[in-house]
Amino acid sequence: MNRNILYLLGFLIPIAAYGIHHHLIFFNESAFKLAIINTHGIPLYYLAGPMLYFYIRNTILDSNQLSKLDFLHFLPFIIGLTSILPYIFEDFDYKVGIAQQFIDDPNSIKTVHSHWFYPNYFNVIARPVLLLGYSIACLLIVWKYTNVKGNESPIVQRGLITKWLISLSILAFLVALLYLFMTYLFLSTQNLKKDTFNELPIGTFTGFAYAIIPVIIFIFPRILYGIPRAIQTINIPNEEEDQELPIGQPRENYLNDPLTETAERILTYFEQSKPYLNTKFSIDDIAEELNIPKHHVGYCFTNIIQTKFTTLRTDYRIAHAKRLLLSSQVDVMTMEGIGLESGFASKSSFFSVFKESTGLSPFDYMKQHKNQGAYRKFPKNHSENFNRPEVT
Repeated sequence: MNRNILYLLGFLIPIAAYGIHHHLIFFNESAFKLAIINTHGIPLYYLAGPMLYFYIRNTILDSNQLSKLDFLHFLPFIIGLTSILPYIFEDFDYKVGIAQQFIDDPNSIKTVHSHWFYPNYFNVIARPVLLLGYSIACLLIVWKYTNVKGNESPIVQRGLITKWLISLSILAFLVALLYLFMTYLFLSTQNLKKDTFNELPIGTFTGFAYAIIPVIIFIFPRILYGIPRAIQTINIPNEEEDQELPIGQPRENYLNDPLTETAERILTYFEQSKPYLNTKFSIDDIAEELNIPKHHVGYCFTNIIQTKFTTLRTDYRIAHAKRLLLSSQVDVMTMEGIGLESGFASKSSFFSVFKESTGLSPFDYMKQHKNQGAYRKFPKNHSENFNRPEVT
């Protein structure tokens, strides 16, 4: 998965927390619950804008790194945290009293002071203004990206993610704009009644807007891969191997995918290094061994190799077990030993997966092929089905 998803979570969590905060003041009567989140959550709210910016910028750059200058974006969070330090150490009964005051009369938010550096209402203004500024910056970044021509990223994936980033930026912009309008109404109206606030459609809109984000991710999981860019690779010699493993044909629109060579490197790694013989072999090992970002590996399996990692790993292990079962080594190895040698963690998992794959138990497989000789070679390299490009 693309690690930039953590930045997306860093954007959604503060927005959700702010929504809960708003609900507890205007729709809920629990001073205890409000006291838990009231004021304490202020520094968190300042992270929504920077996290949205980091997510969109780093997704476009296919990077999850932050520079030293990027830490300047955390200044509002640090200032907000420092300003509420006195309040944090106040007695909880005092906090419940403040919360009850806000519930009874939301207008008291304008006059109550619980910060060191600035009045309480400053946060009410700063939150939407900051998010509005960051959402505009994000739209500009995506707009610049769409005007840059290049072939480092897969065309289909680039198109999908660009639409997603534009939609997310517009969504944040509209929510910030509506909250800014609500803030203006709140500060410019004396003795504003709760009912007036509750009738505003902003709560319904923002609730729907942010509820639909996980739905979009569920429907289009390829969003999680970001926009992978082809990186310069170290050439690996293409040696012929006596192995078999059928792999599905890649779709036509992925044959010229910039990450096709990356997928080729993954297959070559399987064939030459046989990492699947390690019982703990995982997709993380591929990323680490080949120095490929993990979300690039996931993208290659899903879109180019067209086979799940676990399926490919199992097929290789079964193929290796078949070779052992039809070789002279079967005379000196137990079935559990053959399973472990083939990468299965236990005898039971070996028998279960082998039968599911072949329709036969290891014993029945040996009996069925006993007339084919003590050793049976694999057909030629399975990756011929992959339409391997020439590695230069």
